[in-house]
Amino acid sequence: MSQCVYLNADGTITATTESADVCQGYVLSTRTEYAASQATASFLAMPTQEQVTAAFNVGVAWPVFFYLVAYGTGLLANFFNRK
Repeated sequence: MSQCVYLNADGTITATTESADVCQGYVLSTRTEYAASQATASFLAMPTQEQVTAAFNVGVAWPVFFYLVAYGTGLLANFFNRK
C-alpha cells in the first residue's frame, strides 16, 4: 500500500493518511507496486526505430516473401505435372 509522506524543514519525514492520488509530498510504494508501475510504463513506452522496423518486416515483408516462395513452388509443381 502506498504511503504519503512529507519532508519537514529539519530533514525528518512525516507520514500522513492522505491517499496517493491527492498527496502533495512524496509517495512511498512497496516493491510490488513499483515493479507493476515499471512494467506498465515499459509496455506503454514509445517503440524504438528498430522495433518499428521489425514490426514492419514481420507484417509486410515476411508475407510477401512466403507468397513468392509458394508461387515459385507452384510453378515448379506445375512444370512437373504437365502432360
